[in-house]
Amino acid sequence: MKKQLTWLMGVMALMIMILIPIQGLADGDFNIKQYQVNVDVLKNGDADLTQKITYEFDGDFHGVYYNQDLKGIGKADQIAAAVEQNGHLTKLPISQSGQNDTVKTTQTNDWLKLKVYHQISDAEATFIYHYRLHNVITSYQDTAELNWKIIGTGWDEPLHNVSIVIQLPGKNVDSLKAFTHGPLNGKTVVLKKQGRVRMTVDRVSAHQFVESHLLFDNAIVPDSTKHVDKKVLATKLKEEQELAKKANAKREQQKRRVKIIKIGYSTVSILSVLTYGWWFVKKRPPMPKQRSLVHSFEIPPYPVEQAFAIDKNQLPNARVLSGYLMQLAGEYKIEIQKTATDDYRFTVKKPAVLAENSLLSMMFEKCGDGQSFTISQFKKWSKKRQHAKKLAQAFDQWAQDSLEQARQTGYYDENADHFKQLNVFLLIMVALLIFGMIFVVDGLILKIVIGVLFALTLGWGAWYSHRLLPYTPKGQQMKYDLDCFILMLKDIGDFKLKEVGDIILWEQILPYATAFGLAKKVINELRLSFTDAELNDSILISYPWIFASDPWTGTFESTFEKALDLGNSSSTSGGSGGFSAGSSGGFGGGSGGGAF
Repeated sequence: MKKQLTWLMGVMALMIMILIPIQGLADGDFNIKQYQVNVDVLKNGDADLTQKITYEFDGDFHGVYYNQDLKGIGKADQIAAAVEQNGHLTKLPISQSGQNDTVKTTQTNDWLKLKVYHQISDAEATFIYHYRLHNVITSYQDTAELNWKIIGTGWDEPLHNVSIVIQLPGKNVDSLKAFTHGPLNGKTVVLKKQGRVRMTVDRVSAHQFVESHLLFDNAIVPDSTKHVDKKVLATKLKEEQELAKKANAKREQQKRRVKIIKIGYSTVSILSVLTYGWWFVKKRPPMPKQRSLVHSFEIPPYPVEQAFAIDKNQLPNARVLSGYLMQLAGEYKIEIQKTATDDYRFTVKKPAVLAENSLLSMMFEKCGDGQSFTISQFKKWSKKRQHAKKLAQAFDQWAQDSLEQARQTGYYDENADHFKQLNVFLLIMVALLIFGMIFVVDGLILKIVIGVLFALTLGWGAWYSHRLLPYTPKGQQMKYDLDCFILMLKDIGDFKLKEVGDIILWEQILPYATAFGLAKKVINELRLSFTDAELNDSILISYPWIFASDPWTGTFESTFEKALDLGNSSSTSGGSGGFSAGSSGGFGGGSGGGAF
């Protein structure tokens, strides 16, 4: 069975990981949210280029840079740059100074390098570059050609929402053919009447180029100065046809691969769900019967810290410690007295109790003088980190010991607890597999059905985990008795305390009421149910401060919790159509940029 569960968990984890390539990975310290390029081709074969690149920055940055590859064409000039942030456009002067809101330019035969200095932190900004590139059009005997990797391989981060528009210097260009090379999910639209080509793609991966190859009549660029005396149109069209065939074949291959992944994911997910269902039906422990609670006035037969651990199946907290100290006072092992300065003093009556409990020993012997201590002394002492750390360790040990002693009563079913923990883990994995099906299946209705199934799975899991308690049959009875006792404390105003028992009974009940956070309610009802004389003459002498306007428990719990916090703080994504793969040899392949 363990091998089967290990196989199931491994398969679930693997199938969830399979979805990661489908959804993409997160970016780094900055994200390029949008990338827009507008190219206006001139009649002389030059091109005016405008780029708008929107960055989202996470952290502190000094600016951005862009490198334009010039190999294969002429120079670049008419350079300008600007930055738009919060709706405000700032034109940046060309400067070699490196000052903020300036742009530094460096140009060689092969490169135009732009470095924009703009201090920015955790914000969004759009950087705008404009320049003219010379001789980007080559005129052959039978066609004019623009072959340009408008997005080069020099980007280290992916680009999102990419839009490229190329406008020719003429209309009704019937000869216009456009081929785009890059991500296979891109789209090219050829608008011959407008003499325009538009390319869009949702995401371009880092180091991935987008190349535009345009062929059109030489009459569109009558003043072009870059001429080659040969005919190339037939050859270039044949080359593009071959590239298009390869791209289409690759698309089909990708579709088949995705289909196989989807079928595999769906199959394994369904098998995993069925395996989980089989395991659940086979191994689930019996669900305890629900019984109506009734008021119980029987004092629990175990100390307050164990009663809390049994009922909640968890470690006691600082509030339970208050009830524990009250119980010790009721047993005359310690004494709690209010001082003249409205402080509270704890005094040892039976020294053996310190030898049995390292937490008490620390409070009395390290904080106090071995015999007593006050809350104000404890508050001052526990402010030192080394004291608070040791106190937290001692408290953790006391809480662990209390839980272990409670479990020795036989209430705890270890197998049921292990089943509950494993069931929660497997149920989360199953729910994630079901949720992943939303990205695998097609059709809105089917996606909605899966979404509802996902929600129902989680809802059922939460309900079942709440109902399934790690108790033995004996433990179920113990918890039922405690819950009935606690219900009585919660409903204490619904009956007369005198009819239940005398003050002696309530003196024994008060430590439990404190541990379960119901002491204030019980004390108020004692005031209403008994006369002052009865209260003064009672043996509530163990708690002479119990009716004070500022009882010690609130102050002690607050102080102790602060000490524990201090002690634990140091421990805890040509015609119109898709892009093609490959390259037609366009210039600009090394262009790219980033941030610094």
